[in-house]
Order: sequence, then structure tokens, then C-alpha cells
Amino acid sequence: MPLEIRDLDDLVQHVRRHISSLADTTYLLGLCGEFVQKERHDATYIWALDSLSSQATSGVTYETVGDRFLHDWNQAYYRDPKHRGFDSTLRSDLKEIRESCSAEMDALSQKVLGELNGDDISLSTKLFETFGQRRSIAWTGASKMLNVTLPHVFMIWDSSIRDSYHLLHEDHISGDYVACYSAFMKQSNQIAKEILEKVPEGKLAELHPTYALSKFKKTLAKMMDEANYMTFSWK
Repeated sequence: MPLEIRDLDDLVQHVRRHISSLADTTYLLGLCGEFVQKERHDATYIWALDSLSSQATSGVTYETVGDRFLHDWNQAYYRDPKHRGFDSTLRSDLKEIRESCSAEMDALSQKVLGELNGDDISLSTKLFETFGQRRSIAWTGASKMLNVTLPHVFMIWDSSIRDSYHLLHEDHISGDYVACYSAFMKQSNQIAKEILEKVPEGKLAELHPTYALSKFKKTLAKMMDEANYMTFSWK
């Protein structure tokens, strides 16, 4: 976060500038480039998506991938003494959710951020609540696990991104994580719509620096998260 931000008004303006700039693909890809250079956990993300896409033939299970991924990408949660032992049920919780929510996940499997309608947002919010209510996963972990499950739909959401975006939501109620995430998804969907009106997701993925390194195509939802992360969460 820029050093010139000294008070709440400066922070609000900083958030507004970032959100209004996200639809600029040069701005978006520039922050993605910073993410690739600085963030060392991205390899686990790529591994998780590759593993889930090949699980039918590889024999790997959803809960096994989720366990490794969340322990890497949500490690701060599990390291907190207040949450010690919560991860003991992580695999069984992921297995149970995957089996009980398969219809909802299938319904969103062909959807794309930027083209979601009201019913899609409602369904994504319902899934977020189902995942987030499990103490082994929690709210930040829910957004991360849902993103690797349905990478074209779900936005990743950590506390710094959440707190920044919700400075602009007048009806925001602190602690209402489900309503917060729903508002975040609606806003992200609108930004993604503006981006897709300029360039297709596939073309944008090929412009992302990860594609040049490994031919791995990241989704627009992941690119927007990388831009959010570098702006609000990177220390």
C-alpha cells in the first residue's frame, strides 16, 4: 500500500482508483506481473488446478488436493493459536461438502465471471456460506477453495481485500461475511464484464506472464485477485 496513504479519506480514494483501473488491461496485467515476480506460493495454486482437472484419471481426491492447497494458501489461519486443531476435520469436511453440493457446483461449472446473472450470484453466495461455516475452512479459505474448484467463477477474498472493498459499500455490516462476499462478487462480476467487452478471457490469459513461463492459462477471476492482492495484501 502506497506510503502517501495517511488517513481514511486517502485510503478510500486509493481503493476507488484501484477498482476503477481494474478494467484497464494494461493496469491489470502489470499487477499480475508483479504477483508472478514476488509471490512464491503460486506453484501450489497451479498444482491444485492441474490435479483437480485430472482427478478422474489420476486417482487424486478432491479432499486431498484441498488439504494441501489450503494448508499452503491459508496457512496464517491454521497457525493462529485460536484455530489450533480446526484442520483436523478438513479432509472430511471437504469430502462431505463436495458430495452434498455437487449439483450446485455442476450448475456453475459452465459459468464465467463477467457473465453471471442474479441467480448465479445467489448460488455462488450459498456455496461460499456452506464452505465458510466449517471451522476447518473458514471464510478466507472458502473463497480460495471455491476458486480452485470453479476457477472461472469465484473470486479469492482475504481480510485486506475485504476490508478495502467494503469501504465503498454503504450498507456493509461488519462481521456479515456472507453479505460481504456477495457484494464483492457482484462488484467483481461487473468489472469482469467491462474487461471481457474489450478482450476475450483466453486472449488475456495468453498475455499473462504465467503463460510465457509455463503455458498455464489463468482465469480472469485469478488475474483480478492477483491485482487485488498486490494492491491491498502484499507486504
